[in-house]
Amino acid sequence: MAQAQTYAITGPGWSGALPQGVTHVTSPTGMVWILGRIYSTGTPEDYQAVHALQDQFAVVPLSATASRTRRRRRRRSSVDMKTAVRTQVDSLDIETISTTSRT
Repeated sequence: MAQAQTYAITGPGWSGALPQGVTHVTSPTGMVWILGRIYSTGTPEDYQAVHALQDQFAVVPLSATASRTRRRRRRRSSVDMKTAVRTQVDSLDIETISTTSRT
């Protein structure tokens, strides 16, 4: 299994020192998207393992790395964590998808 890793994604023109063990990734623009994928077999046990792994992910401002403080992210109470994602996506209609993509 892969070990935890820390990356600093910086925009053009950024300069500074990064803490030891942080991999620097320079973005050519001031805006980036981060897309993460975790393979899942779709079983309840696998979803439990995936959710546990996702709970370890964190995106924090670079300023937080100096003190190593990280805020615990809060899940939206409206997010269904029990129903398989594929089942949820397959049940969406076009109006729901259009409304959701704007928020």
